[in-house]
Amino acid sequence: MFDRFQEFLLNTIIVFENLHVLYSSSAVIISSIILYSFPIPGSIILIFHVIFFGLFGFITSIFCSTTSSILLYLFFKKFIKIKTLDKFKFLNQFTSNIYVLTLSRIFIPFPICSYALIILKIKFKKYIIATIIGSIPGTLSITLLLNSLKANLLKEGQIQISV
Repeated sequence: MFDRFQEFLLNTIIVFENLHVLYSSSAVIISSIILYSFPIPGSIILIFHVIFFGLFGFITSIFCSTTSSILLYLFFKKFIKIKTLDKFKFLNQFTSNIYVLTLSRIFIPFPICSYALIILKIKFKKYIIATIIGSIPGTLSITLLLNSLKANLLKEGQIQISV
């Protein structure tokens, strides 16, 4: 299993090495903004940020996830009218507490939490604050883990990155 993951990392790095840096970094950021709005694990997207940007991938990932959340929030508020189900109205008592919203971002998968917070009609400012602060712990831990794995692969000579 670990060998497959290493092979995946190696192939991804080789693909990105052959692309022009500006075009490929723009493609990663734009595609990440789009992908963060779909119900797929955000850690998959974060892997590409770490491979491509290194530790700076933490900042780009936070930027992309927040931008995606803003666009998703605005899209749902503008074009889709959502009625809160009666059996979930008890959750409205927690929507005014920014700490609860931030913790929900930490423990609930990113896209599911985005949809849930929109359905619960959270105010825009609290939604953004919860998104930024709640995304930091998971994003930082995965970034540090993958960056150290990348550094170990480079040190062992299993991958080569030419600039």
